[in-house]
Amino acid sequence: MNSVASSLVACIPANTILQARLKDALGGPQFVQCFADHSETLPAILRGEIRCTVFAIEEKTAETTLAGIRAIKLATPSHAIVVWYDRKTLSDRNLVAIVRAGASEVASRDVEDTRHILSGVLNNAMQRSHVLGVINRIGPFIPIPIRDIFKFAVESSHQMLDVVRVAARFGITRQTLRNRLLEHRMPLPRKFITWCRLLVASSLLQESGHTLDSVGWQLEFGSGHHLGTVMRRYVGSNVSDMRSCGISEAVESAFLASIGLKGVAAGD
Repeated sequence: MNSVASSLVACIPANTILQARLKDALGGPQFVQCFADHSETLPAILRGEIRCTVFAIEEKTAETTLAGIRAIKLATPSHAIVVWYDRKTLSDRNLVAIVRAGASEVASRDVEDTRHILSGVLNNAMQRSHVLGVINRIGPFIPIPIRDIFKFAVESSHQMLDVVRVAARFGITRQTLRNRLLEHRMPLPRKFITWCRLLVASSLLQESGHTLDSVGWQLEFGSGHHLGTVMRRYVGSNVSDMRSCGISEAVESAFLASIGLKGVAAGD
């Protein structure tokens, strides 16, 4: 399943070639909306109507594009941004500046904009947006000494992450990782990693168009059934029951309660 198929994507500025390729990647024209510049797009982004913004950039419009990316990131840091460029004309200096300004993904014209590749680029950008959202909402509640561990586990949520790999990433043993987490009232390593994956899964499920099957596949849970089982075991509720009050909010509240912050809402 194409998990970006029901997401509305903004195209800045109107570009007939990019429009056609976005429509093909997304499955129809109803999922693409063109805007003249970021100032027109920003209100729709803030209303939650736009899931991803794609900038068509040329060398002569690089400064305008940079300004647009910075403005969007200032208003909503976790918003997904993709930049579509011509590698034959855009300078390396401007490409690097665009990435540093906050572009989630870049796609080169006539190389990385075929239907399946561009669909993957959009999907990756939006997944990174969810990852960043989880880090921004939950990160402040994580003790500073282990915040980098939390960030790494969340950023790696798209794959099965082994406890040994997490420990090795920070130059410590499994036992030291275990002791460090327990010292700060966190779950044991395997459970901590699973919670991080569930936080991202719930954020994805919160968005229309995502199903247990699509998210289970995207985050390598094996199947939607297995993801639902794990979520029920950790949170204590079925996904269908959580939809009424918000899946993301329910999972985030359950995680915070598991680390002794019962009754605290993410973002408080």
